[in-house]
Amino acid sequence: MTAHIPWPLLPELVDMRCPEDGSDMVIRNGRFGPFLASVDYPKTTYVINLDKKGGIKYPVPPPLLTELACPKWEAPLNLRRGKRGPWLGCSRFPKCRGRQAWSSIDEAEQAVLERELEAHEQKHPVPVITHRDGKVTPEGTPVVALVIPGGVAELEVHPEAVAELGGGEGDGGLVRGNGPGFRPSAARNDCPRRRSGP
Repeated sequence: MTAHIPWPLLPELVDMRCPEDGSDMVIRNGRFGPFLASVDYPKTTYVINLDKKGGIKYPVPPPLLTELACPKWEAPLNLRRGKRGPWLGCSRFPKCRGRQAWSSIDEAEQAVLERELEAHEQKHPVPVITHRDGKVTPEGTPVVALVIPGGVAELEVHPEAVAELGGGEGDGGLVRGNGPGFRPSAARNDCPRRRSGP
């Protein structure tokens, strides 16, 4: 059972550096859940995903495309290194979930593929994920332990929106939702009503 972690709606600063440009990182919410991104996102597109428990998930290098054919689609197989060693999966995933057992390949070809995979991994190294002080962040570190207190981002409100919603100067653009342009019942009155009964 996973623990419920209340993710912020606004980006929240965390004690991590972006491996791409060295900028600070924040927790953001996306279509597939929370993730870590640079404060310069989307200009800096590097993101760090979180696991189901809300821990840091290290990125993996891209797969090596082989000349071996998938037994189901005959598309090329991808070679990856997993926790139990190399494995082969269809390059058409998720449309095809075809796999080939590593043990079904003769030893000479395994050795060639191993060398190709090593060279591929050296070309695409996994970046080092660090705290702001340069210490390495271990994989699985709960992101809630990295949140910097008081580091919630504040969104700027466009001056026209402040004026329209009744904000004035001196309130810092804070919209309270009680100005002349705010009508809580307007949304209810604009919706068509359902008939109840025959």
